[in-house]
Amino acid sequence: LSDSVYVFKHALIRETAYGSLLRSTRRRFHARVAEVLQEAFPEKVENEPELIAQHLAEAGRRLDAIRHWQQAGERALRAWATEEATTHFERGLELLSSVPNGEETRELELGFQLARGTALMAARGYAAPEAEAAYRRAIELKPTYAEAYHNLGVLLSGQKRPREAILCHYKVLSLEPARADDRRLLAIAYCECGERDKAIEIFEKWIKEDPDSPVAN
Repeated sequence: LSDSVYVFKHALIRETAYGSLLRSTRRRFHARVAEVLQEAFPEKVENEPELIAQHLAEAGRRLDAIRHWQQAGERALRAWATEEATTHFERGLELLSSVPNGEETRELELGFQLARGTALMAARGYAAPEAEAAYRRAIELKPTYAEAYHNLGVLLSGQKRPREAILCHYKVLSLEPARADDRRLLAIAYCECGERDKAIEIFEKWIKEDPDSPVAN
């Protein structure tokens, strides 16, 4: 690329000039921008990974772009910018759908779906159908992923569907028996079903197995 710098005073002129470039030329421009961002502004890339994600995608470096969309979403979620996080995760998933399926892409999608479900539930509440779909897709991708069943159980309880939540928490405990949170949520779900005796039975068994557990005090 040359060292020439062009300034366009009108967005339409800029877009027309950009559209007239060969695809290969556009890719080289975006690759160069991404390179400059990484080399000259590493702190900005770390703080705003979405800036470089778009350039990497346009440069044809899709997996690198996907990872930066994921970082952008996680960063936004940590800041409780939940709608922004959702947008970043969805951009990453959209790009991921264009990558040939394989073990690496499945692992990436698994992380995206779980995080997207969390962002959606925080942004739009328990009733968000997209959040439930995200968790169910995560389970489809990895049927032994305890965290996906846990999150789905929390969502279903929030939707007043305790019977379905019970199945999720039992699944978690079959995969990770030591998860105290799911024992507690399981007992609560039974209470919501009006089965207090079953809830008490769960707590009593828990105390017997672990006398130092929080519920023993």
